[in-house]
Amino acid sequence: MLDNPSLLLARSFDLDGGDALASHQNILVANFSEDKYCLELANSFDDKQFTAFTYNFAAFQSLKNAPDNLNVVCDHQLKTESKFDCVVIYFPKSKPEFEFLINNLFNHVETDAPIYVVGDNKGGVKTCEKMLKTFCSISKKVDAAKHCALYLTTLIEPSKPFVFEDWYKHYQIEINGVELTVYTLPGVFSHGELDMGTRLLLENIQKPKAKILDFGCGAGLIGAYLSKINENVTVTGLDVSALAIESTLKTYQANGIVNGKVLLSNGLSEVKAAYNQVYSNPPFHSGVKTNYAITELFLNTIKEYIYPHGSLTVVANSFLKYQPLLEKHFGHFDSLSKNRRFNVYHATKGRN
Repeated sequence: MLDNPSLLLARSFDLDGGDALASHQNILVANFSEDKYCLELANSFDDKQFTAFTYNFAAFQSLKNAPDNLNVVCDHQLKTESKFDCVVIYFPKSKPEFEFLINNLFNHVETDAPIYVVGDNKGGVKTCEKMLKTFCSISKKVDAAKHCALYLTTLIEPSKPFVFEDWYKHYQIEINGVELTVYTLPGVFSHGELDMGTRLLLENIQKPKAKILDFGCGAGLIGAYLSKINENVTVTGLDVSALAIESTLKTYQANGIVNGKVLLSNGLSEVKAAYNQVYSNPPFHSGVKTNYAITELFLNTIKEYIYPHGSLTVVANSFLKYQPLLEKHFGHFDSLSKNRRFNVYHATKGRN
């Protein structure tokens, strides 16, 4: 089932409705949805070459059975010698990420190529008109439905050479006497500043042991902090976002974390090992929408990846009802700390 932005694209790109893609051969679809609309496009236009680019490993996995004319790429930046003659962009969850994205993509697009941008109105897609002005002609809204809008413009000037390192933000934190430098990229959780949930979690962490998983690692702050408390631990930062993985690697490097690893994974899909301790400020959003299924699946399955007598420590917004899931799978849990907005839960495997 297609989501609303894809439904809007499908209506505009309908083969029987003055097809917008007919005169193009090398088409880029960026930040695409997990609803597999890219497969429909590639199958419908089998005489054209498509590249589907994403930072999101879950979206990448959704296209694992792609036809030969669809090249699927999941990476922290688009690297290609190709020049695209048409671009379709799903507006991302944040304006800084859109700016980051187009500065990367427009190095690889032919002048006068049409640029389509589609997105949810609540997600800020209307701001694309202003943000595209640097590179493109005046944008126009060509369709709207189901609280979404589709804009069309033309590339006039390519972006400057894309220097990935220039897009990092960094900030300093100190918690319990531990000082860290945190690096983040646009679109990564806690971009540019420490969120209060993670701060509460870190303030209440006990000395870590052995092998640790930082689930939904974002900028790698939790893993870096744990490694500073006990340099003998091995920490793995896991995230669905290639931008988060690069941010985590940069944070590890900046703080001299030598036992830090990273894993790009859709939830626990790529996890092959078990851990002594798992820490997380788990995500509960997909784009602009609240999505509890991500964290529910994590809590329903994480016990399988924890060694006997190992533990899980998570911080959650107070309105999220994690307690029944923790009780169901661990039998008992403690609240290490809470305030008006957040609660830190701790559960041990094997404790009754």
